[in-house]
Amino acid sequence: MRTNIWGRAGRSRIGRFAAAGALAAAAALWTIPASAWSLEEAAKPYAGATIKCVGDGYSPFLAYQKLAAEKFTPMTGITVEWEVGDVGAALRQKMTADAINKTGVYDCVELPSLDVGLWIAQGFAKPIYELLADEKLHDPTFDPWTAYVPETLAFSSTENGKIYGLPYHFIPRFMVVRTDIASCPTEQANFKAKFGYDLPLKPATWEQFKDVAQFFTRKAGENLCDQPVAEDFYGTAVSMKRHWATQYDFELFLNGFGGYFFEGDGPLDTAEGFKSGGDIAFDSPTAIKAMEYWLSLLPFVPPGYLEYTWDNTYADMCQGRVYTYATWGDTTPFLETASDDGCPKIAGKLTYYPVPGTNMTGGEGQAWMIPSSSKNQEATFLFLQWLASFEVQKECQKIGCTTPRKDVWFEKDFDGIGAVEITRWLIENDKVIARGHPPALSEISTILIDAIHSAGMEEKSAEEALKEAAEKSRAALSQQ
Repeated sequence: MRTNIWGRAGRSRIGRFAAAGALAAAAALWTIPASAWSLEEAAKPYAGATIKCVGDGYSPFLAYQKLAAEKFTPMTGITVEWEVGDVGAALRQKMTADAINKTGVYDCVELPSLDVGLWIAQGFAKPIYELLADEKLHDPTFDPWTAYVPETLAFSSTENGKIYGLPYHFIPRFMVVRTDIASCPTEQANFKAKFGYDLPLKPATWEQFKDVAQFFTRKAGENLCDQPVAEDFYGTAVSMKRHWATQYDFELFLNGFGGYFFEGDGPLDTAEGFKSGGDIAFDSPTAIKAMEYWLSLLPFVPPGYLEYTWDNTYADMCQGRVYTYATWGDTTPFLETASDDGCPKIAGKLTYYPVPGTNMTGGEGQAWMIPSSSKNQEATFLFLQWLASFEVQKECQKIGCTTPRKDVWFEKDFDGIGAVEITRWLIENDKVIARGHPPALSEISTILIDAIHSAGMEEKSAEEALKEAAEKSRAALSQQ
């Protein structure tokens, strides 16, 4: 295990590329006078411009709004307007319609990773590599190839070694558990009596996870930590609605069992050269085993799982109705907020741990993309580059961001924060996966979600559902 992201070279990919990045940055600083480039000077031609950004009304987006108003606009004279909504629904459609019709409504969009390949293939996105090549616009101390977690850069923003966007955030999946319940002596004793081993705070295997989920599923009136529960309590929670949250839950189990979505997915040394190719791999024997296991957990989850998305699983955890479940980095600020706009029932009572099994997880992150139809591409690039800088990301991390920058995750300011510590562990131990994003990915996602939902309804077996989805998805790949 690496004890420090910067502390090892040689066989350590993080040490190797971090060192290369540090040398490159040092070289840039030594060869380019500090006065040669500044944001204020670069922005002068665009002072008075107004750019419009659109995205999800969640913690990173709210933090970006605050920093833009307080710092970027006073520095540059460029105003940033915001449209906020649910990226998974109406906004996603509006962004795509704007790109197709070239109406130029938006200057920067928080693009779901499912749509990245399509936007690149259709020419909807202004290639960021072209803007990076403009010496008047590009801050020479900013090198995306070395700044970011390589998997999230590849996952969200690149194709064939070229950068088309900039990562919006980095949100690998990991698990959260109720520490206060796990520490109850009665629960510990009863668990050991039932299963023959000590109750694990952090289940390491899928067998342990299922034992824990079964054990902590209780009916209203039964005792939990020596007190009767007022309503049914569940060991875990999952999503199986016809919604993209269901695909991500499937991938959690798929990766945790050692499977991949596409052949060619996996950890990276660098995002350069990553290609969104390879055959469908979610119908492999490993994938079927993962799906069968997922279905076996359904007796231990809230009964509305067929209509559940990540909002429902979060709400159940927040309200104290679930013992452990898979969460996201941009959800943890809410889980840890003790005020009424957060989760006062559980805040401060949580422990984070990696996905059981392989501990592997997708390097998920949306992308900032500049539409080709934007009339303010240069001003928008300056804004997104400023957002991506170390100092801004460090400040943003303190108020709700989940930074895609490696260096910010390892800043001492964030030592001891549970969600930070587990994210560091995933990065240091090569547990992050880059998933391909072919143009047909959005269509493939819909096909797969429908199949999973059918399996959840017991209309199809896990094998039938995945084989059928894979066959249709291969057809979609061949037509893209």
